[in-house]
Amino acid sequence: MARKKAAMSTAERLKKKKECEKRRRERLKKDPEKLKALQEKKHKIYLKAKVTGKVKLVADFNERQKRQKRKEWRQATKKYRNKKKEEEEMQAYLQENLQNVCDSERVNQEGNENIPCTSTYSERERVSTQKKKGRKQIRRNKTKSYRQIKKLEAVNSALMKKYHKYKKRYQRLLKGKEKTPTLTPNTKVKKNLRGRKVPDDVRRKLVFAEVITKELESKFDSIKKSEREKQIFTKVISGRILKKYRMLTHTKHFLPLKLHLANKRRSHELIYERQKKASIEFMKRKVSDFLEHEGNSTLCPGKKDVVSRNGKQQQKRYLNNTLKNLHAKFLQAENFRISYSSFCRYKPSWIVPRKVHERDTCLCAKHENMKLLVQKLHFLEIIKERNIDDFLKALTCEKTSEECLARRCPLCTNKHITFTEKEFDFDEQTNVKQWCHKKEKVLSNKTKQMITIQKTTKEEISCTVGELIQMLENRIVPFMEHILNIKHQLEVMRNLKTHLDDSQLVMHVDFSENYACKYASETQSVHFGASKEQITLHTGVMYTAGGIKESFCTLSKSLRHDPYAIAAHLTPILDKYLKQFPTVSRIHFLSDSPSTQYRNKTMYALISYYIPKTFLQIDSITWNYSEAGHGKGAPDGVGAVLKRTADRNVAEGIDISDIDTLVASLGEHISGVHVQVVLEESIKDVELVMEDVEIMSFPGSMKVHQLKWSRNSCKVHFRKLSCFICHTDICSHYHMGVLTTSTMTKDPVHLTDFKIGDWVLVTYDGKQYPGEIIGILQHAIEVTVMYPTIGRKYRWPVHKDQHTYGLSDIVKKIDSPTPSGSRAAFFVFKDLMSQMTLCVMFNLTILVHLNFYLFSNNYGKVN
Repeated sequence: MARKKAAMSTAERLKKKKECEKRRRERLKKDPEKLKALQEKKHKIYLKAKVTGKVKLVADFNERQKRQKRKEWRQATKKYRNKKKEEEEMQAYLQENLQNVCDSERVNQEGNENIPCTSTYSERERVSTQKKKGRKQIRRNKTKSYRQIKKLEAVNSALMKKYHKYKKRYQRLLKGKEKTPTLTPNTKVKKNLRGRKVPDDVRRKLVFAEVITKELESKFDSIKKSEREKQIFTKVISGRILKKYRMLTHTKHFLPLKLHLANKRRSHELIYERQKKASIEFMKRKVSDFLEHEGNSTLCPGKKDVVSRNGKQQQKRYLNNTLKNLHAKFLQAENFRISYSSFCRYKPSWIVPRKVHERDTCLCAKHENMKLLVQKLHFLEIIKERNIDDFLKALTCEKTSEECLARRCPLCTNKHITFTEKEFDFDEQTNVKQWCHKKEKVLSNKTKQMITIQKTTKEEISCTVGELIQMLENRIVPFMEHILNIKHQLEVMRNLKTHLDDSQLVMHVDFSENYACKYASETQSVHFGASKEQITLHTGVMYTAGGIKESFCTLSKSLRHDPYAIAAHLTPILDKYLKQFPTVSRIHFLSDSPSTQYRNKTMYALISYYIPKTFLQIDSITWNYSEAGHGKGAPDGVGAVLKRTADRNVAEGIDISDIDTLVASLGEHISGVHVQVVLEESIKDVELVMEDVEIMSFPGSMKVHQLKWSRNSCKVHFRKLSCFICHTDICSHYHMGVLTTSTMTKDPVHLTDFKIGDWVLVTYDGKQYPGEIIGILQHAIEVTVMYPTIGRKYRWPVHKDQHTYGLSDIVKKIDSPTPSGSRAAFFVFKDLMSQMTLCVMFNLTILVHLNFYLFSNNYGKVN
C-alpha cells in the first residue's frame, strides 16, 4: 500500500505557489513576444478599469485623498532610494573584497606563502542587519507613541470638559448658598442705622418706607400674569414725582425698566390702554407678504387645494421651510423685531406646512438629489449640516448674495466643505438614494412598434464614502448656479412688476392641466370609458403700470401644447390688451422653461416674426424663463380657480359636456377672469403663416433665461439671465449670442427660374437629395437624383431614380457637381459642403493616407 503524502500547511502551500509564480515570470521574461502580449493585456485591463471608474485618476481625487496619495508616493520614493543606496554600497563592498581576494591569491602563488584570505563581509552584513532591526524597532515605537498620544489627548479633552462642567456646577451651587436671607423691614433699618443715633420719628419713617417697598414687591409678584393689572400697577408707581426726585431706580428691584419706558408713551390716567390696532394690522400685512413670497412658500396648482375661512376661499400655499427658520429669515429682512409666537399667530390661514399624507409632485430633481446627498452625509456624521439651507450658509456669507452663489465673493470664495472630527474610512461601502433618468424600449400602443422612452426612478446607488464626498463636491458649483438662477429670475421679475411705466406690459403665462368634461350624473360606460372630452387651458396674469392686474384664460378643443398653439392662444389676448392700453409698445413675457413648449427654436421664430408681424404696435419683446423645476406662479392659481368653479357647478347639477357649456358656466360664475375660446383653425393658420419662415436653432438654448427682440435691429439677442438694466440690445452682463431675423423668410420658387439641365436640391420623405432636371411640367419638374455616400460625396444609383417634384419640394438651385476620384464614380457639390465639412474631409484624407502608409511599412517588414 502506497504511503500518503503529508498534507502541506498553509504557509508551505503559499511558499510553493510563490516559487511557481517566480519561475513562470522568469520564463515570460525570456520570451519577448509572450511578455509583450501580457503587457498589452494588462494595459487593456487598466484602460477598461479606467473607463468604468474602478481606477481613479489623481485629478478626480478630492484634496484629502490627494494629500494621502502624495504621502504614499513620498514614502515609496524614499524606500526605493534607500534600497538603491544599499545595493550600491553592497556592490562597492563586494568589488573591494574581490580585489583583496585576488591580490592575496596572487601573492600565495608567487611566494608560496600560505596567507589566509580573510573577509569582514559577514561582520558587515551582521552589523547592517542589526542596524535595520534597530531602525525598524524605533519606527515601531514612534508609531506606538503617536497612537498613545492621540488616545491620551482624546481622554484629556473629555476629562477637561467634565472638569469645567463640574466646576461650573459647583460655582452655581456656591452662588445659591451665598444668597442673603430675606430681611424684614425692621432688620433692614437696624442694619442701615448701626452705629448711628437717629430720633425715633425718623426711624419710624424709614421702617414705613421699607414696609411700603415690601408691600409693592408682593403685590407685583401676585399680578405678574395679568397684563391689564400690570399696566395699571406700573402707572401708579411710575409717575412724574418719582422721576423729579430721581427715585425711579429704587423700583427696579420689583418693576422692570421696560414697563417704565412703555408708560412714558401712555397717558397717566389709571385705565388700561390696548395696543393700537394699526400696528397689529401692519405686522400681519408684513408677515403675510413675507410668507407669500415665492421663495418662502409655493402656490398649489390643484383645484382642490383651497382653504375656506369665514366664507372666503384662498388658494393654498405650502411653506418651503420650517416656521423657525422662516422667522429667523424674517428678522434679518425687516428692521423691526417680532417674537416667534406672534409670527406664528399672524401667519395667514391659507399658508400651511406640508403634511405627511400630502404628496408633492412638482419637486426639482436637482434640489431633491442634493438634499438626499446632504442628509446621507449628515447621517454618517461626516458633515454637520442637516439640510440644503445650512449647507449653503456654510459655503457663503451670512447674507447670501448673487456674488456668493457665483463664487466671486472675496469673503467666501475660498470656503469649502468642513468635515467633522469623527474618523471615517474612505473605502467603506454605503448607499444613497437618487433620482435617475433611464431610457427603456417599450411597445407603442398606437404604432405597435418599439419606441424609446425616458423613465425617472428613485434608485439606491451603492458607492464608497470617498465617492459620496466626491459626488457632493462635483455638484456644489452647478447647484449654486441653479440657486443663483432661481433667486435672480424671481428678484428681477418682481422688480420689473413694481417699476412698470405706461409703455410696458408684463404677461405671466402657463398651460394648466387639461380639464376633463363631466356630467352631473354619468352612466358606467361614460365614467370609465373614453367618452369624456378634454379641454386645453392656457392661463395667465397681465400686469401694467399703477399696479393693475388682470387674469385671463384661453380654452381650446385642440390638445396641442406646442409653440404654434401657444401663439394661437396669445393672439386674442394680445389683441384685447393692446387695444385696451394703446400706449404699450414693450411686452415682457414670463413663463416656465420646457423645451417642448416655450424654449425652442420654433418659439424664437414666432417671437421674432409672427407676433411683430401680427401686432405692429409692439416695438420690443422680451421672453423670460424661470429656472427649470421652479416655474410655479400666479397662472397656476387662475387655472385652479376655473376648474374648481366648474366642478362645483357640476356638483350642483349642471352638465359640462363640451367647451361651449364650460365657457357659459365660467362666464356666469366668474367675473374676475377673462375667458376666450381658441379654435383649432387658428393654430393651423399660425402654421400656415410660418410655413415659409426659415427656423434657425440657437446652440445652448437650455441655458437661455431671456431673449430680446426689437423692431429696430430685427435680431434676437439671447441672455443667460434676465437683465433690464442694460437698455441696449447687447447685454454687458449675460449676453450669449444673436440670431438675425431679417433673412428668416425663404425666397419664393418659380418654374421660370429653372430649365432642363439645371441642378436642384429636392426633398423626399424628409431627406434632401441633389438631382438634375430632365423635364418641366405645368406645376412640377422631373428630376433624376443622386444618393449620398461617405464624406459628403454623391453617386448615381444603379437603377435610375427619376421622380416628379412639386414647387414645395424644391429647396434651392445648386451648381453642377464636380467629379471626385480617378474613376469619376463619385461627385462633390460645393454648395452642400460647409467649411467644417471640408476640414473634416481633409482630416479624414490625411488619416486614410497615414493608415495606408503605416500598413505598407508593416507589411513590408513582415514579408
